[in-house]
Amino acid sequence: SSGFEATLDGPTYTPTVTSSSGLTPVVSSTTNSICTVSGGVVSFPGQGNCILALNQNGNGDYNPAPQATQTVGVGFTPQTITVSSTAPSNPKLGVAQPYTMAATTDAANLLVSFSTTTPTSCTSSGTRGSVFTFIGAGTCQARADQAGDATRNAATTKQQTITVTRGDQTLTISTPSQAYVVGGPSYTPTATSSISALTPTISLFVSTPDKCTMDGAGAITFIETGSCTIQASAPQSTNYLAATAAPRSFTIGRGPQTVSITSAAPGGAQVSGSTTDAVIASASSNLSPTLSSMTTTVCTLTGPSSGATLRYLTAGQCTLQVTQSGNSDYLAAPATTQSFTVFK
Repeated sequence: SSGFEATLDGPTYTPTVTSSSGLTPVVSSTTNSICTVSGGVVSFPGQGNCILALNQNGNGDYNPAPQATQTVGVGFTPQTITVSSTAPSNPKLGVAQPYTMAATTDAANLLVSFSTTTPTSCTSSGTRGSVFTFIGAGTCQARADQAGDATRNAATTKQQTITVTRGDQTLTISTPSQAYVVGGPSYTPTATSSISALTPTISLFVSTPDKCTMDGAGAITFIETGSCTIQASAPQSTNYLAATAAPRSFTIGRGPQTVSITSAAPGGAQVSGSTTDAVIASASSNLSPTLSSMTTTVCTLTGPSSGATLRYLTAGQCTLQVTQSGNSDYLAAPATTQSFTVFK
């Protein structure tokens, strides 16, 4: 063995040859498909075992020397990948553009292929997999490979390590679809993230508990006129940073209310200075209503609405009215009446 590491179409080899006579031996190849000799220099156009023959035919003083041989193994030609593109620095998820990796090998007729070993952070697509799209925060490994062919060894993998950072998200709170008033229908807001591919955990809460409250199901009840403010937040996730929504505020108006006389109308009222009945009235707002007689010549009222005393003066139709004038949170209630006959 020569100890020379020959490769297909690789560097040439010039063997050192001597003879005991001092005459110069002639080097030739017995395997011309694998190696050829020209001017004592060996080239390697093929693969396999190259057998070199050394002959010295002698002269007037020396007989021809016995032929000597040397075997040189010819292996595949190595190749090297060169990456010519610069990987992005800390691309941010959600806004970073796909990265196209570019690489070539010194074997001009062979093409480099690309792949990733980190499919949770990036995907490989496009021409021979050269386009890397960032889909998750973390480390993206972008690889370049060339598998070789019948004459070339596989190239050593070249790899770029790219750190994908968490993306930003924005939260939007839904807009109320109607006007809301104290004591009126509740409102259940929703909040959405700008990240369409994900459903982050969003927390909604009110920051004006004196004006409105939110129950465990997310429904808002309006308890006082003024401005109700809703806020929303989402915690940091594996891929996205924490976010807080711009507060959503809307005006709470005065609510409607109703009043009623909750006690039954007397069924056998008669004129008598000593005959009296109790009358009770209430308002849906829990405000105190006002009871009055609209027929004061027939009947009169004294005392609070929670138990007013009714007195009969003359026979006829007695009509009672209940009202509630409202306050800063409730509108005035429509008046309600109750009528009955007072007998002699």
